[in-house]
Amino acid sequence: QREGWHAEILPGREELGWQNNDTGGLANLTVESCREFLLNANGADQSVPFHEPAVMQKYAACGSMVWDAEAPRGLNVVGQHWPTFLITNFWDPPILLPQEVEQEMLSSSPRQQRPPTPMAAAALEAMQRPGVTEQLHGTIGSDSWEGHRRSRDRAPHAFVLPFYDTNIGHWMKQHGSMNPLQSYEMQSILQPGDTVIDVGANLGCYTLPFAERVGAAGKVIAVEPFRWLRQIV
Repeated sequence: QREGWHAEILPGREELGWQNNDTGGLANLTVESCREFLLNANGADQSVPFHEPAVMQKYAACGSMVWDAEAPRGLNVVGQHWPTFLITNFWDPPILLPQEVEQEMLSSSPRQQRPPTPMAAAALEAMQRPGVTEQLHGTIGSDSWEGHRRSRDRAPHAFVLPFYDTNIGHWMKQHGSMNPLQSYEMQSILQPGDTVIDVGANLGCYTLPFAERVGAAGKVIAVEPFRWLRQIV
């Protein structure tokens, strides 16, 4: 409940075949059918009953299913003034510090957990309170995106890279970072709620994992003086 906001879930319609007590439709979903469904989904079209609970259940389930699908790495070249790479489905090597790698680091160089600063503690506490999207997930009876993400050890990533950057851009295209091991080392000293200053962010190969490591309660301040790179970051 927020002043000036209104959210409403409309009653379902049986002819859609997505009744609340019918889980068969969700069980029969496939990655390909979900891609097609999400590609054609249009909640702005008032002529279709998109926002009914059963359809929104399918929408949420398909989003999680497509996110989980480890498809081959994709590459597109886009842009009008300057060609730009769009890299999708980047899985390996992992961008985020893998749990087993972190455990190996801690076994050879143990670190004590730092107490969060008062500002970070307040932000972490605020993140524990259900937000608008979590409330909507609860209303339609689907799992929240945050809960689904936390249950997975791996995650897909995407990059926007300059076509003519044949140095760091190409290294990121192949390895997701200009130095994955260095990225893991820096991630290992970060905690949820931290604030990180990334000076010389370049194409954001460290900015992205830093942001995911500190979480929504943390902050990453990325500084890049070169305008073309700053626009990409």
